[in-house]
Amino acid sequence: MDGGEYLELYDESNHPLSAPTVGRAAFPSGNGRAADSGLPQTGPVIAGQEVSFGNMPELPENVALDPSIGIGAGSWIDDYINYARCVSPMTPDLFHESAALVLGGIAIARRLVLKMPFGNIFPNLFVLWIAITTLFRKTTSLDLSRQLARHVFQFLLAAQDTTPEAFLSDLAGKEPTGWDKMTQSEQAGWNDQKNYSAQQGWVLDEASGLLAGFGRDYNAGLLETLMRLYDCEPYFRRSTRGQGIITVRNSYLSLLGASTPAALAEHLTKDILWNNGFWPRFVLLTPEISRPKWAEPKDTEQPAALADGLDGLFNRLPPVKWPNPPEPRTVSLAPDVMKAWKKYNKVLSYDLLTDGLDNRLFAAYGRLPTQCLKVGMILSAFDWDGKAAPQIELPHFARAQEITETWRASVHRTLEAAVESGITRLEKRLIRLITLSGPNGISLRDLCKALKDKQPSEIEAALYELERGGIIEMFETKPGKEGGRPTKKWRMV
Repeated sequence: MDGGEYLELYDESNHPLSAPTVGRAAFPSGNGRAADSGLPQTGPVIAGQEVSFGNMPELPENVALDPSIGIGAGSWIDDYINYARCVSPMTPDLFHESAALVLGGIAIARRLVLKMPFGNIFPNLFVLWIAITTLFRKTTSLDLSRQLARHVFQFLLAAQDTTPEAFLSDLAGKEPTGWDKMTQSEQAGWNDQKNYSAQQGWVLDEASGLLAGFGRDYNAGLLETLMRLYDCEPYFRRSTRGQGIITVRNSYLSLLGASTPAALAEHLTKDILWNNGFWPRFVLLTPEISRPKWAEPKDTEQPAALADGLDGLFNRLPPVKWPNPPEPRTVSLAPDVMKAWKKYNKVLSYDLLTDGLDNRLFAAYGRLPTQCLKVGMILSAFDWDGKAAPQIELPHFARAQEITETWRASVHRTLEAAVESGITRLEKRLIRLITLSGPNGISLRDLCKALKDKQPSEIEAALYELERGGIIEMFETKPGKEGGRPTKKWRMV
């Protein structure tokens, strides 16, 4: 499958902000993040409509850890959130927190590994923010994370604007076209990046530039490539007509991007993108509130601890020199953490996978325990003194579990809202087809032929809503000379 017809995303630039009010001065446990940021706690809303958490089942009491256990774990994350609130106070803490975690994952650059019986885990994350334009200041928050990364390790950031072939060539460590025309400074920068060529971070405020490309013939296979890069495959080869065989070794890609609910709705309801593991690899984040209170950014100098903490994490790990691969240090789990994780893993990847759960969420649930370990790795790495290797202690895991539980709630909000928006789009398509059919109307069979990307049950449900709303009417035509049952048709009222 080349993913060609599946994704076409759009993004936008947010309006500039002007100047201060912040939320709480500290962010200890992350419990009740809407309250932490001083924002109104209404129902979760996406695309301007209030949505529920759907049928999200709660964790059993013997599995859910007390959030207070995680207070102070990975405190660099708190420092980042507190400053980000000053710069972009209308952005949800959920977004700020994920940006901090992605930055930590980029800094690690595949130099930490957690070896589990089912495979190796590396702490890279794919995070996608989904929120209506302007209000939540997505671009402002993304710019903050990008600027910090550029200041500390420019060479770990992938190009924002690139073609798939050029991107893979960069990951493979191949010299760019026009190398001999580059300045000495540009060549030195490229050499620094070459050392970490396959261990890159992508911060994209225009995720459409990446994902809309799936629909182009020359981008066939890009969807699978992204999934392989997320999985940190040690040896990945791709053959292209223009460049021949490209080999990426020890891949490790982190991604932070943004889009809008309207742009994503059609694609988030594609079963194949859930079943093949594409969407489950992403942390899909939507605001927990309908609308932020107006707040102006505070003119605050960036704390030195932010750059120092990120730089310190990067430098505590072994340096990499091309063509030698990164030598990852092995992260361990404290005994009580392994016990707690096994309970969490069983509940999410088995116990909660019942008929009451949308089957598109099965793969997402199954990946959450691994994402929890990724978060725990990042938190423990920030607290690590550089000796031996990090260990995920219970406070790290408790906070990681709390974070991934907010992610679980978010994926429910995201999918539910996408389904609602998807129905609206389907209704518009049905209205167009029914209008074109004129007074003679159109049958369900003909509608299904015209809407091959939709299931008959989806079409029938949308027809019911349109009929209930008095927009269309159903009538029956008499059977022909051959006899048989009357044919149901629909026409505009």
